[in-house]
Amino acid sequence: LDLVVDWAEQQEEPDEETMAKVKVLYVRNLKEAVSEAQLKEMFATHGEVDHVKKIKDYAFVHFVEREPAIKGEGV
Repeated sequence: LDLVVDWAEQQEEPDEETMAKVKVLYVRNLKEAVSEAQLKEMFATHGEVDHVKKIKDYAFVHFVEREPAIKGEGV
């Protein structure tokens, strides 16, 4: 095993203008049995979901508009 380890560079916080355009939520602590279709159905109660990408125990929920994404944060 030939590992390379280095310090991570600090990331700058995005500015308000950039954050105002974000329409994607990050969802974590998902059970393996939860499907992308189930997540899409759950978050669609807040607005139109473009698509969901689940990776192991987390997912990204992509909304068509920003406002439903803000509402979806409370799930």
